[in-house]
Amino acid sequence: MKTKFFYMLLFLLVFNIGCTTAGSKFIQINYIGLQQTPNNQKIGISPFLDKREIKEKKFIGKRILNSGNEEIYFVNGAGLDQTITQNFESYFHKTGYQIEKIDPWEPSIEKLKTLNKTLKYVISGEIKEFEFFAVKDFKTTMTLDIKLIIYIGDLEKNIIKTVPANLSLKRTDLNFSKERVEMFMSESITEIILKSFDF
Repeated sequence: MKTKFFYMLLFLLVFNIGCTTAGSKFIQINYIGLQQTPNNQKIGISPFLDKREIKEKKFIGKRILNSGNEEIYFVNGAGLDQTITQNFESYFHKTGYQIEKIDPWEPSIEKLKTLNKTLKYVISGEIKEFEFFAVKDFKTTMTLDIKLIIYIGDLEKNIIKTVPANLSLKRTDLNFSKERVEMFMSESITEIILKSFDF
């Protein structure tokens, strides 16, 4: 019995040491919604702008380890703005739209009038907050706060709709991994996108 208990403690010690490697992790965030029927309409998508008050635009969060060291998380690619833009493009591709990438545009009626009239809608947005934070104990508690502002220009009606998209989630996981962080973030951005559009 003592031997069994000793090996159980040894396993937990090795498990915790193996999960507490400080350093940088690069995260892939993907839209994971389902494919839908094509509708043959065209939509223009402008790059999202990262308005967070941080210098490193690839930074998305950190995890505090038992040792007190930090595991820093960055998004794959050129930056979070590119990742968020690509996720919105994936959504519209899967919902059947023909996508046309357009230059950044000021969300104003005057600017809307100058855009390509073959487009049904134009989309742009701003990233106000995107922060992942986790604390490792025996379990890992993860929080994720996302704040986006999405601008939807309707070229037929000549109107612009402003959609604030906020999400704050907390999750506790015994078996923490980079893949679980990626799924947590992918599920979250997918939820935001699906709740933001009702054409």
